[in-house]
Amino acid sequence: MLTCAKVLWWSALFCVAQISLLSDSLRRLALSQPHMKQLTPEQKHSILTHYSARRMGETLEQILALHGVTASRRAVELWRKQWDGTITSLQRKPVSGRPHILSRTEVQRHIAVPIRRKNRSAQQVSYSHLVEPIQRKTGKRVSARTLQRIGKEELRGRKTRGKKRTADECQHTYA
Repeated sequence: MLTCAKVLWWSALFCVAQISLLSDSLRRLALSQPHMKQLTPEQKHSILTHYSARRMGETLEQILALHGVTASRRAVELWRKQWDGTITSLQRKPVSGRPHILSRTEVQRHIAVPIRRKNRSAQQVSYSHLVEPIQRKTGKRVSARTLQRIGKEELRGRKTRGKKRTADECQHTYA
């Protein structure tokens, strides 16, 4: 039995199935990491096999709800183009480029905090002074140029000329 609820802020109809109706393997897939950004190849394979053998009147949204997954129709179409009936065809392919030196949590914890602190107090960010403490905290070699790139691209920092402030204003701004 399916129960439906309308979600206004997405303007979409989502159907939530009772988990007891799912088979053991489907239940394990639906309950494993429901807030995961990337689905495993096994989850994609299970969704696609169910979708290709769907019954009359069964929609993609209902199938995704049965699996406990939210995915766009476009994402499922991309999976179908990539899928040849095997799980291995749905595995992520290697991409070009060097992987990031620091993880997102390390960037937020060790780089974003001091940069934003300096920005809020209207002080100049000296990336060369940040290199040594970050290397000590993370145990990884990071250049000042890498920190500048992270500050600009990932933290959306910009070089702007702000209003000149007195020393008193800098101390009391965003304390």
